[in-house]
Amino acid sequence: MSATVATGLSERTIILLVIAGVSATVSGSYFVFMDASGENSGLEVGDGPRGLGINPFTNTVYIANYVSDTISVVDGDTNLVEDTVELDNNGGLFLTGGPARVSVNPYNNLVYVTQRFTDSVSVIDGLNNEVVANIPVQSGPWAITINPNNDRVYTTNLFSNTVSVIDGNTAQVISTIPVGSGAWGITTNQFTNMVYVANSLSNSVTVIDGTTNTVIDSISVQTGPWGIDVNPITNAIYVTGWDSDLLTVIDGNTNQIIDTISVGTGSWGVAVNPLSNSIFVANEASSTITIIDGLTNEISSIMNTDTPPRGIAVNPFSNKVYVTNLFSNSISVVDGGHDTIDACGSKLS
Repeated sequence: MSATVATGLSERTIILLVIAGVSATVSGSYFVFMDASGENSGLEVGDGPRGLGINPFTNTVYIANYVSDTISVVDGDTNLVEDTVELDNNGGLFLTGGPARVSVNPYNNLVYVTQRFTDSVSVIDGLNNEVVANIPVQSGPWAITINPNNDRVYTTNLFSNTVSVIDGNTAQVISTIPVGSGAWGITTNQFTNMVYVANSLSNSVTVIDGTTNTVIDSISVQTGPWGIDVNPITNAIYVTGWDSDLLTVIDGNTNQIIDTISVGTGSWGVAVNPLSNSIFVANEASSTITIIDGLTNEISSIMNTDTPPRGIAVNPFSNKVYVTNLFSNSISVVDGGHDTIDACGSKLS
């Protein structure tokens, strides 16, 4: 079934200490994954790349390397790593801070990174790639999102079942909001100032009013909701389900489920390009990437991959999609406009 939205983005795997290079080739209308050891190799980053964040104004991509405790800074024009930011590695027994997710405020060029094992959020100045602050939050910070219109930063705390609200101007936590169990993914609609939290263990999405920092609704969804993103233009929210093969579509105007779309199993990340109204879903367990037309909620393409995709992000201006490759310490770059990947600074023929 499909619907059109009315107008109005469990840690269950062990950290990989040894990550092997994997070669893959995928063909489809959008993606061609490149040989990890050949001429068109994927863009090598740090160890254990997880989440990604993009500043569309500067066309800069930031990759959280979970094992090497670094942030790789990629120039979106050249698809080359231009810097590596060292983070606090005071993770105790874990020997790493566990940088997991990244979000960027494009207005002030500040980059926010969750540090899972230090229970903190690191702030990087995108102008010089220097860490300028470390903000204590609650236990197990994981996903992170920003409303640049009011400079509020929101992070899920996986083990505390809360969301920390950070004032970007002061770099201080101003509110802590109880949500569902296993708070995992998070996204915000900067136009409506609503925040949405995917609760992986209570199988729900918590809706937070960003003006009052209060919970206004809870929506039951498919089992194991992980990734979540929103199209701020259509006010549609998309939720992946790790324990199902379903992508749930929620109408943000009514907080009602309007569609469920069968995608690949073990859905991890989801990213929305609001300008093209396209939704990209990374399915880790089935090693596929599903592309959905947001106008019809119909699948437009499914790509098989040999490397399980995890994190996924899109630059709406350049229409490039970035995917972290779990086993190869690399990312792949998708040129949606030309249906090719260009992760090494050259055009594929």
